[in-house]
Amino acid sequence: GFVKTSKLYAGNTADCTTLADIIGSLTGSKKTAATDKKTVVALDAGIATADNIKWLTGNGYDYISVSRVKLRDYTLAHTTPVTITDNRNHPIELSLVEEPADNGDRFLYVHSKLKEVKETSMDNRAAAKLEAELKNLNNGLGKKGTTKKYDSIMTRIGRIRERNKAVSKFYEITVTQKDGMAANVAWEVKEVKKEHGIYFLRTSLKDKDEKTLWNIYNT
Repeated sequence: GFVKTSKLYAGNTADCTTLADIIGSLTGSKKTAATDKKTVVALDAGIATADNIKWLTGNGYDYISVSRVKLRDYTLAHTTPVTITDNRNHPIELSLVEEPADNGDRFLYVHSKLKEVKETSMDNRAAAKLEAELKNLNNGLGKKGTTKKYDSIMTRIGRIRERNKAVSKFYEITVTQKDGMAANVAWEVKEVKKEHGIYFLRTSLKDKDEKTLWNIYNT
């Protein structure tokens, strides 16, 4: 695409409150000329609030956007997803989802191999940082002059979890104690399935296939 128009707003203006105004500036409140086809509005997740989706559909627009919610339980319409490449020749798998949204909108499953690699790398680095902090805390229990009180150790673990909250939910951390003093800090990774590189598009378009929806969103 290319820039059609631009507008400056006050710094405290939330992006999601500007949709109707921007569309009015672009269209002059006119629908597509000489056709019954609806205009399709492509949105990012930050703009695609429930109120904005309601406004679009109520004013005769179709839309496609990144879903603000990642689906957990879903069934792909195709056993083998449609594979395409992005503009940098990286593979992307696409498949419509069988289950519609509550209002009948459709979801498009998107699996980016490049995004998967990036997210896996980020999680691995975060996990290594968390485990290093826990190891340092546990090693300190055997040294003189370090805090060993059970309550204090639990507080420190809480802070470690908070600093590493992206991955800490996947860890089971246990502290053994004796007479109110921590004796050992141990941890293990829970068996949790985490899907890397996957996100979903949501759209009001009902009659388009995977590749067409992807092209519309990325035009």
